[in-house]
Amino acid sequence: MTFRQRLACNISPLMLRLVLGLTFVWAGLGKVIERDVQVTPANAQQLVEWGAVAQSEVDPMLAPGTDITVQGPKVPRLYSLAFLLKSASAPGDFEPGHARAGEKKMALVPGFAASGKTPVYLARAAALTEVFAGGFLLLGFVARLSAVALAGVMLSAMWLTEIGPAIQNGTTVWGFLPDRAPFDIGAWKSLGWQVALLGCSIATLFAGAGALSLDRLLFGGGGGDAPAPKKPQG
Repeated sequence: MTFRQRLACNISPLMLRLVLGLTFVWAGLGKVIERDVQVTPANAQQLVEWGAVAQSEVDPMLAPGTDITVQGPKVPRLYSLAFLLKSASAPGDFEPGHARAGEKKMALVPGFAASGKTPVYLARAAALTEVFAGGFLLLGFVARLSAVALAGVMLSAMWLTEIGPAIQNGTTVWGFLPDRAPFDIGAWKSLGWQVALLGCSIATLFAGAGALSLDRLLFGGGGGDAPAPKKPQG
C-alpha cells in the first residue's frame, strides 16, 4: 500500500471514533446529570411513582383540573426519555380536530415498555450504552461491538422521535419519511444528525478501530492496514 492509502486506512477510523465517542459520551452524561425538567402534573406524579422524587416536591404542581407544563423538580434528564418511552408504548387516542379523532394511535414500542419502572430501566440502559460504547470508541476498544451498540441507539432514536411519529400520524413521504419542506434545514436538522451518526457507526463497524487503538495493541486487529500480499514462491 502507498503511504497515502495507509494514512487513509488509519486516520479515517480514528476520526470516526472521535466523532462518535465525543458525541455519545457527552449525550450519555447529559442524561445522568440532574437538572430541572419541564413536566405536566401527570408526569410529576409519575416521577413520584418511579421513586425519583418525594410527593412533597410535586404537590404544588398537582392542582386539580390543570395540565400545564411547569418547571419540575431536579432529576436526571433520562427521565425525559422514560416519559417518551411510556408515551410511545401507550399513546392513547387521536385528539379532537384530527382527521382520525377518537381512533387509537399505533403504539411505537411494545406494551411492556410502559409497565412499572420499565421505561426508567430502558432509559438508563440507553444512557449507559452511550457513555460506555462512546468511551470504548475513544479508546479504540471493542470498536466494532461498540459501533453496533451505538447504531442500535440511533435507530431507536430515529424511530421514537422522527420516523415512528410520522407513520403514527399518517404524515409521511414515501411511506416513512416525515412530510416536511424538502429544503427546510431546521425541520430536518434532528433527523439529519441522527442519520449522520448512524452512518458513522456503520462505517466504524466495517472499518474497525484503525492502528491507533487498543484493539490493534491487544488483539492485533482493528481494521487498519490490509496485509501485504504474499510473494509467489519459486
